Amino acid sequence: KILAAIIAILVLITVIIANSSYVQNKLVGMATDALSKELNTEVKIDRVKLNLLAMSASVEGIKLKDQQQRDMLKVGRIWGHMRGLALLRGEILLRRCEVDSVDAFLIKPDDGPANYQFLLDANKKNKKDKKDKDSTKHSAFKFDMKDAVVNGIHVKHKALNFIMCPLNSEF
Repeated sequence: KILAAIIAILVLITVIIANSSYVQNKLVGMATDALSKELNTEVKIDRVKLNLLAMSASVEGIKLKDQQQRDMLKVGRIWGHMRGLALLRGEILLRRCEVDSVDAFLIKPDDGPANYQFLLDANKKNKKDKKDKDSTKHSAFKFDMKDAVVNGIHVKHKALNFIMCPLNSEF
């Protein structure tokens, strides 16, 4: 009984610390720094909310600039509900993921690459780096998603100049 009480107290303390604004502000700083460095552009995140009791997390106010420092992508909120037991096995299993309010400004000039090309290049680089590593090593985390919803997509493209709004999609 004492061991169970100690474990319950430790879990409660961990939940309280993880849900504190200090920890969540640190998460925002770490995420924006890592993404900005990886993508070599400015990335801003207004808020990260982590709720270990509900096994959910959300990232709000995401802003991404292109390589010419123009606003390229804004996402109001990305929310995910995780499975707790999967985390204990080292897996990230999202039961549901929702993306709300996406605004994208895409440019493809005739004389150069599209303003989103650096994102595609970064993804290719990450896949190549993973292939170059020892193939017997496995990632610490597995990622799987069961259900996704995207609400409110607004896209402006230089060539097409169209806006889709509001669009509710499930896939």
